[in-house]
Amino acid sequence: MKFILELRAEILELQRAGRQDLEPVEEEIAGLLNDWCTHGFLFLEEIDSTSPFEKIRFLKERELVHPMLSLEEMGRRLGEDRLCFALCHVVMPDEPVVFIEVALSRGLVRSIHDIIDVGKRDRAPVRSPDTAIFYSINNTEDGLAGLGLGKVLVFRVTEALRRRHPTLKPFATSSPIPGFRRRHLPPVLDGDDTGFSLSRDSALECFPVKSREALCGRHHELGGADKEFSSVLLSILSKPGWHLDPVYLRLLQKPLREIAHIYLAQERDRRGRPLNPVANFHLGNGATLAERNVNFAANTSARGIDESCGLMVNYLYSRTAFQQLGSTVRSLLPWNRRGM
Repeated sequence: MKFILELRAEILELQRAGRQDLEPVEEEIAGLLNDWCTHGFLFLEEIDSTSPFEKIRFLKERELVHPMLSLEEMGRRLGEDRLCFALCHVVMPDEPVVFIEVALSRGLVRSIHDIIDVGKRDRAPVRSPDTAIFYSINNTEDGLAGLGLGKVLVFRVTEALRRRHPTLKPFATSSPIPGFRRRHLPPVLDGDDTGFSLSRDSALECFPVKSREALCGRHHELGGADKEFSSVLLSILSKPGWHLDPVYLRLLQKPLREIAHIYLAQERDRRGRPLNPVANFHLGNGATLAERNVNFAANTSARGIDESCGLMVNYLYSRTAFQQLGSTVRSLLPWNRRGM
């Protein structure tokens, strides 16, 4: 299985590089992996402080959404109200194939810093939680991309959490917005004909005239030389420390939330799916998205600022969404198609 996973990962990489003749081979391998990832071969395991050291280190090294510098950080994500679940395969029991990190809370958590608690060692656990926040989902094998195991994991973890905490009602995410700052904002603000639904004029309309004047004035006070507002905006957002300036924070909050919501809710790829991959995953699972749940200054790490201007989003899962997700999961798994 390890060999097949590595082979598919290489094929997918070649396809992303432009190879057009590998689709039949990739489909055959994907079908084989789907057959090998039936319910009988996958099992759900909770990873906690008593789990084997090697398994904890394995997951720490494969955490790509919110990377960790030390095992101590991983330890702070394994506790009474900070949980980790993984799907494991019977032939690779020591190397989980996909895992999810969950925070139990009172109400929605709008900042990732309130979840991962970097530097907070003595935080008291949340008592009587009413909300579960999924804040990181990772494949550990590139060869599993697109096979739907993330959907299976979300569904099974939700079932497990409901049994353990019957009072949990809202299930939500604290999700990044990859691609927003680098792949969406620059071509839109430059006025490039990129096929985005959002035009430069529409994006700039999110900024009131007084806000534009104030942003340009502050930009010039800090030594900026750009004159046109779209260039001023791009210049501000390209500087790593812009979020430390209170003037920028105040003036950019509402417009950036509006533009990010448009990006997540309206921009589509050639197949008509949400262009943002995280939005595509959660909205495809039946979760909902509202502009009020696009959160400003929710991830002010260097990566968060560079990736999404510090914005994050809560996708909300209702009971109906989980019923839809359950139907999707059952249709994904091969034994259902064979009537087993």
